[in-house]
Amino acid sequence: MKKTLYGAIALPLLMGIGMAQQSWAAQLSDAQMDKVTAGFGFSETDNANSSWTQVSLYSGALTPCTVCFLNISNPALSIESKFGPGAP
Repeated sequence: MKKTLYGAIALPLLMGIGMAQQSWAAQLSDAQMDKVTAGFGFSETDNANSSWTQVSLYSGALTPCTVCFLNISNPALSIESKFGPGAP
């Protein structure tokens, strides 16, 4: 019974804290939210005897490639790959 009573007393206090938190928080626009990566970025370039591949996660633009058979490019994931050794 005491636990229920303490819970009933604490509930309005916790609700007040939860409601107050939203009033001072800075709101980000849609454009700002699209750029948020939480510090995560990954970029890798693989050279082999028979192919060249470049992968990027939230790391910006890749090397321009006009001879790539695979060319996927968007802000979150970018992949380029070509047959033959070396970068284009």
